Amino acid sequence: MFKFFSIVGCIIISVSSLNAKSKKLDNSDSPWGVIDVWPYGASPYSRPDQWRPERLRNLYAQSLDSMKSCGFTWNRPNCAPYNVLPGTTRFRTDMMDSLVVFMQERNLNLLICTGPPNWSPWRNDTLKCRKYWQNTVERYDGDGNNDMPGLTKPIKSWEMCNEPEYGGYGSIDDFCRYVRITYQAIKSADPSAQVIGPVMGATGGDAGWKVNTTYTVPGEDSTLLRMVLEQCGNYFDVISLHAYNYGDFTYLDTKIKPVLDKYVPGKPLWITEIGCNRTHPAISLPDSSILSAYSDTVSEAQQAEYFVKICEAKVQRPWLSKIFIFTLQDFWSYRYADSLHTATDYWGMMKEDFTHRPAFDSVQNFIAMHPDTGKKK
Repeated sequence: MFKFFSIVGCIIISVSSLNAKSKKLDNSDSPWGVIDVWPYGASPYSRPDQWRPERLRNLYAQSLDSMKSCGFTWNRPNCAPYNVLPGTTRFRTDMMDSLVVFMQERNLNLLICTGPPNWSPWRNDTLKCRKYWQNTVERYDGDGNNDMPGLTKPIKSWEMCNEPEYGGYGSIDDFCRYVRITYQAIKSADPSAQVIGPVMGATGGDAGWKVNTTYTVPGEDSTLLRMVLEQCGNYFDVISLHAYNYGDFTYLDTKIKPVLDKYVPGKPLWITEIGCNRTHPAISLPDSSILSAYSDTVSEAQQAEYFVKICEAKVQRPWLSKIFIFTLQDFWSYRYADSLHTATDYWGMMKEDFTHRPAFDSVQNFIAMHPDTGKKK
């Protein structure tokens, strides 16, 4: 009898351990995300022996380890999982497969921002656009049908584009047509997938899509966002925006949330890019620099302070479900390509040699102090 109960007790303990492990593995409700650009996506047509040198693999693996140690559980690597080779209908998956392996080894979640390449007719061809999305989602959905070999952590979150208002998608009407096609294609491959958009960097004003409003800072006007959500808000499961406003988050309450409540009530908001630039002092930036469209560059201490404000803004707004800080480490052209340094290379919380800036430690401490933020009750 004692042996019987001992065996039963062991079984109960083992099952409890498995359940605890399963719960531990599911960290997708965490709100903390970051962008660490996947370098292989920069040269999609090179030979595998060119884009898979061991040096790059080791560097990116080290980046992901740093990401996890900081407390981030989501990565938005800005890459195309399928690269459609020019002049063909052939897909290539090897680069994306490598990324997925890296991520699932560390139990990190992927938000994939992709779409048919803008140089191809795929984006404007309904059948080819649908094929692109169905093939892409099917490979990584984890349903056992045509999945990537070795897939253990399926991808369930898909952004369909990146800042469409700046070009490549035609008019607002054209973009909304693309949204509807994409939504239907993703859901046909994986009904449980989250379709995320419109991934806009400018919510109001004159930014490619012409409206009678002056564009100054993202969020100061919500005309563009309203126009998009009026037409195709039903085709987003999650609303995603970019917010380079440098410190004042009240516009989320006064400009963005009223539009969301009116056109997509109850849908969560993800800010999938937010950050500020810490420029190398050796770089001289003229007034015409890309940075003039955002803000003056900041000191490392100011960057750290701002990143904490970003995290606080999320904690104070339950309806803001996730944030993705741009970026984890100084930009990939500096890290991987041995190219000339540019103004966009210095947005990271870490330097190219993995040295922490104050922002890394500040965010790490903040996340550690808010372990239950975003968790489902």
